Amino acid sequence: MRRSHETYVARFREVGLMSRLILGALRIACLALLLFFSGCGPPCSGACRHLLNECGLVDPWPSVDACVTECRGVRENLLDPQEQQTYDEHVRCLSGTRCEELDTNPEVCGVSFLEP
Repeated sequence: MRRSHETYVARFREVGLMSRLILGALRIACLALLLFFSGCGPPCSGACRHLLNECGLVDPWPSVDACVTECRGVRENLLDPQEQQTYDEHVRCLSGTRCEELDTNPEVCGVSFLEP
């Protein structure tokens, strides 16, 4: 039994649609994994690079890596989701605040970033 050209075209479109759906799902899954493993809570690496590299802060962290490790560690120890959200907002604030403003008012983001 021979299939018509339209049958092949319909089957091709059906397979094409399924492959696009599968690729879309894979992209979403990869993005979710990337966000999960990159510490998608507070943007620690951005805030630490800003504070140490752009603002010239040298204490209390000797390097950006040490700062990021501590930043992520603090968040992991917070059990209350509200505290986690507040911490995330604080870190985002630090990363977006001008160095001059941080110099004149270290508590501009709600709490001093120099406090332990």
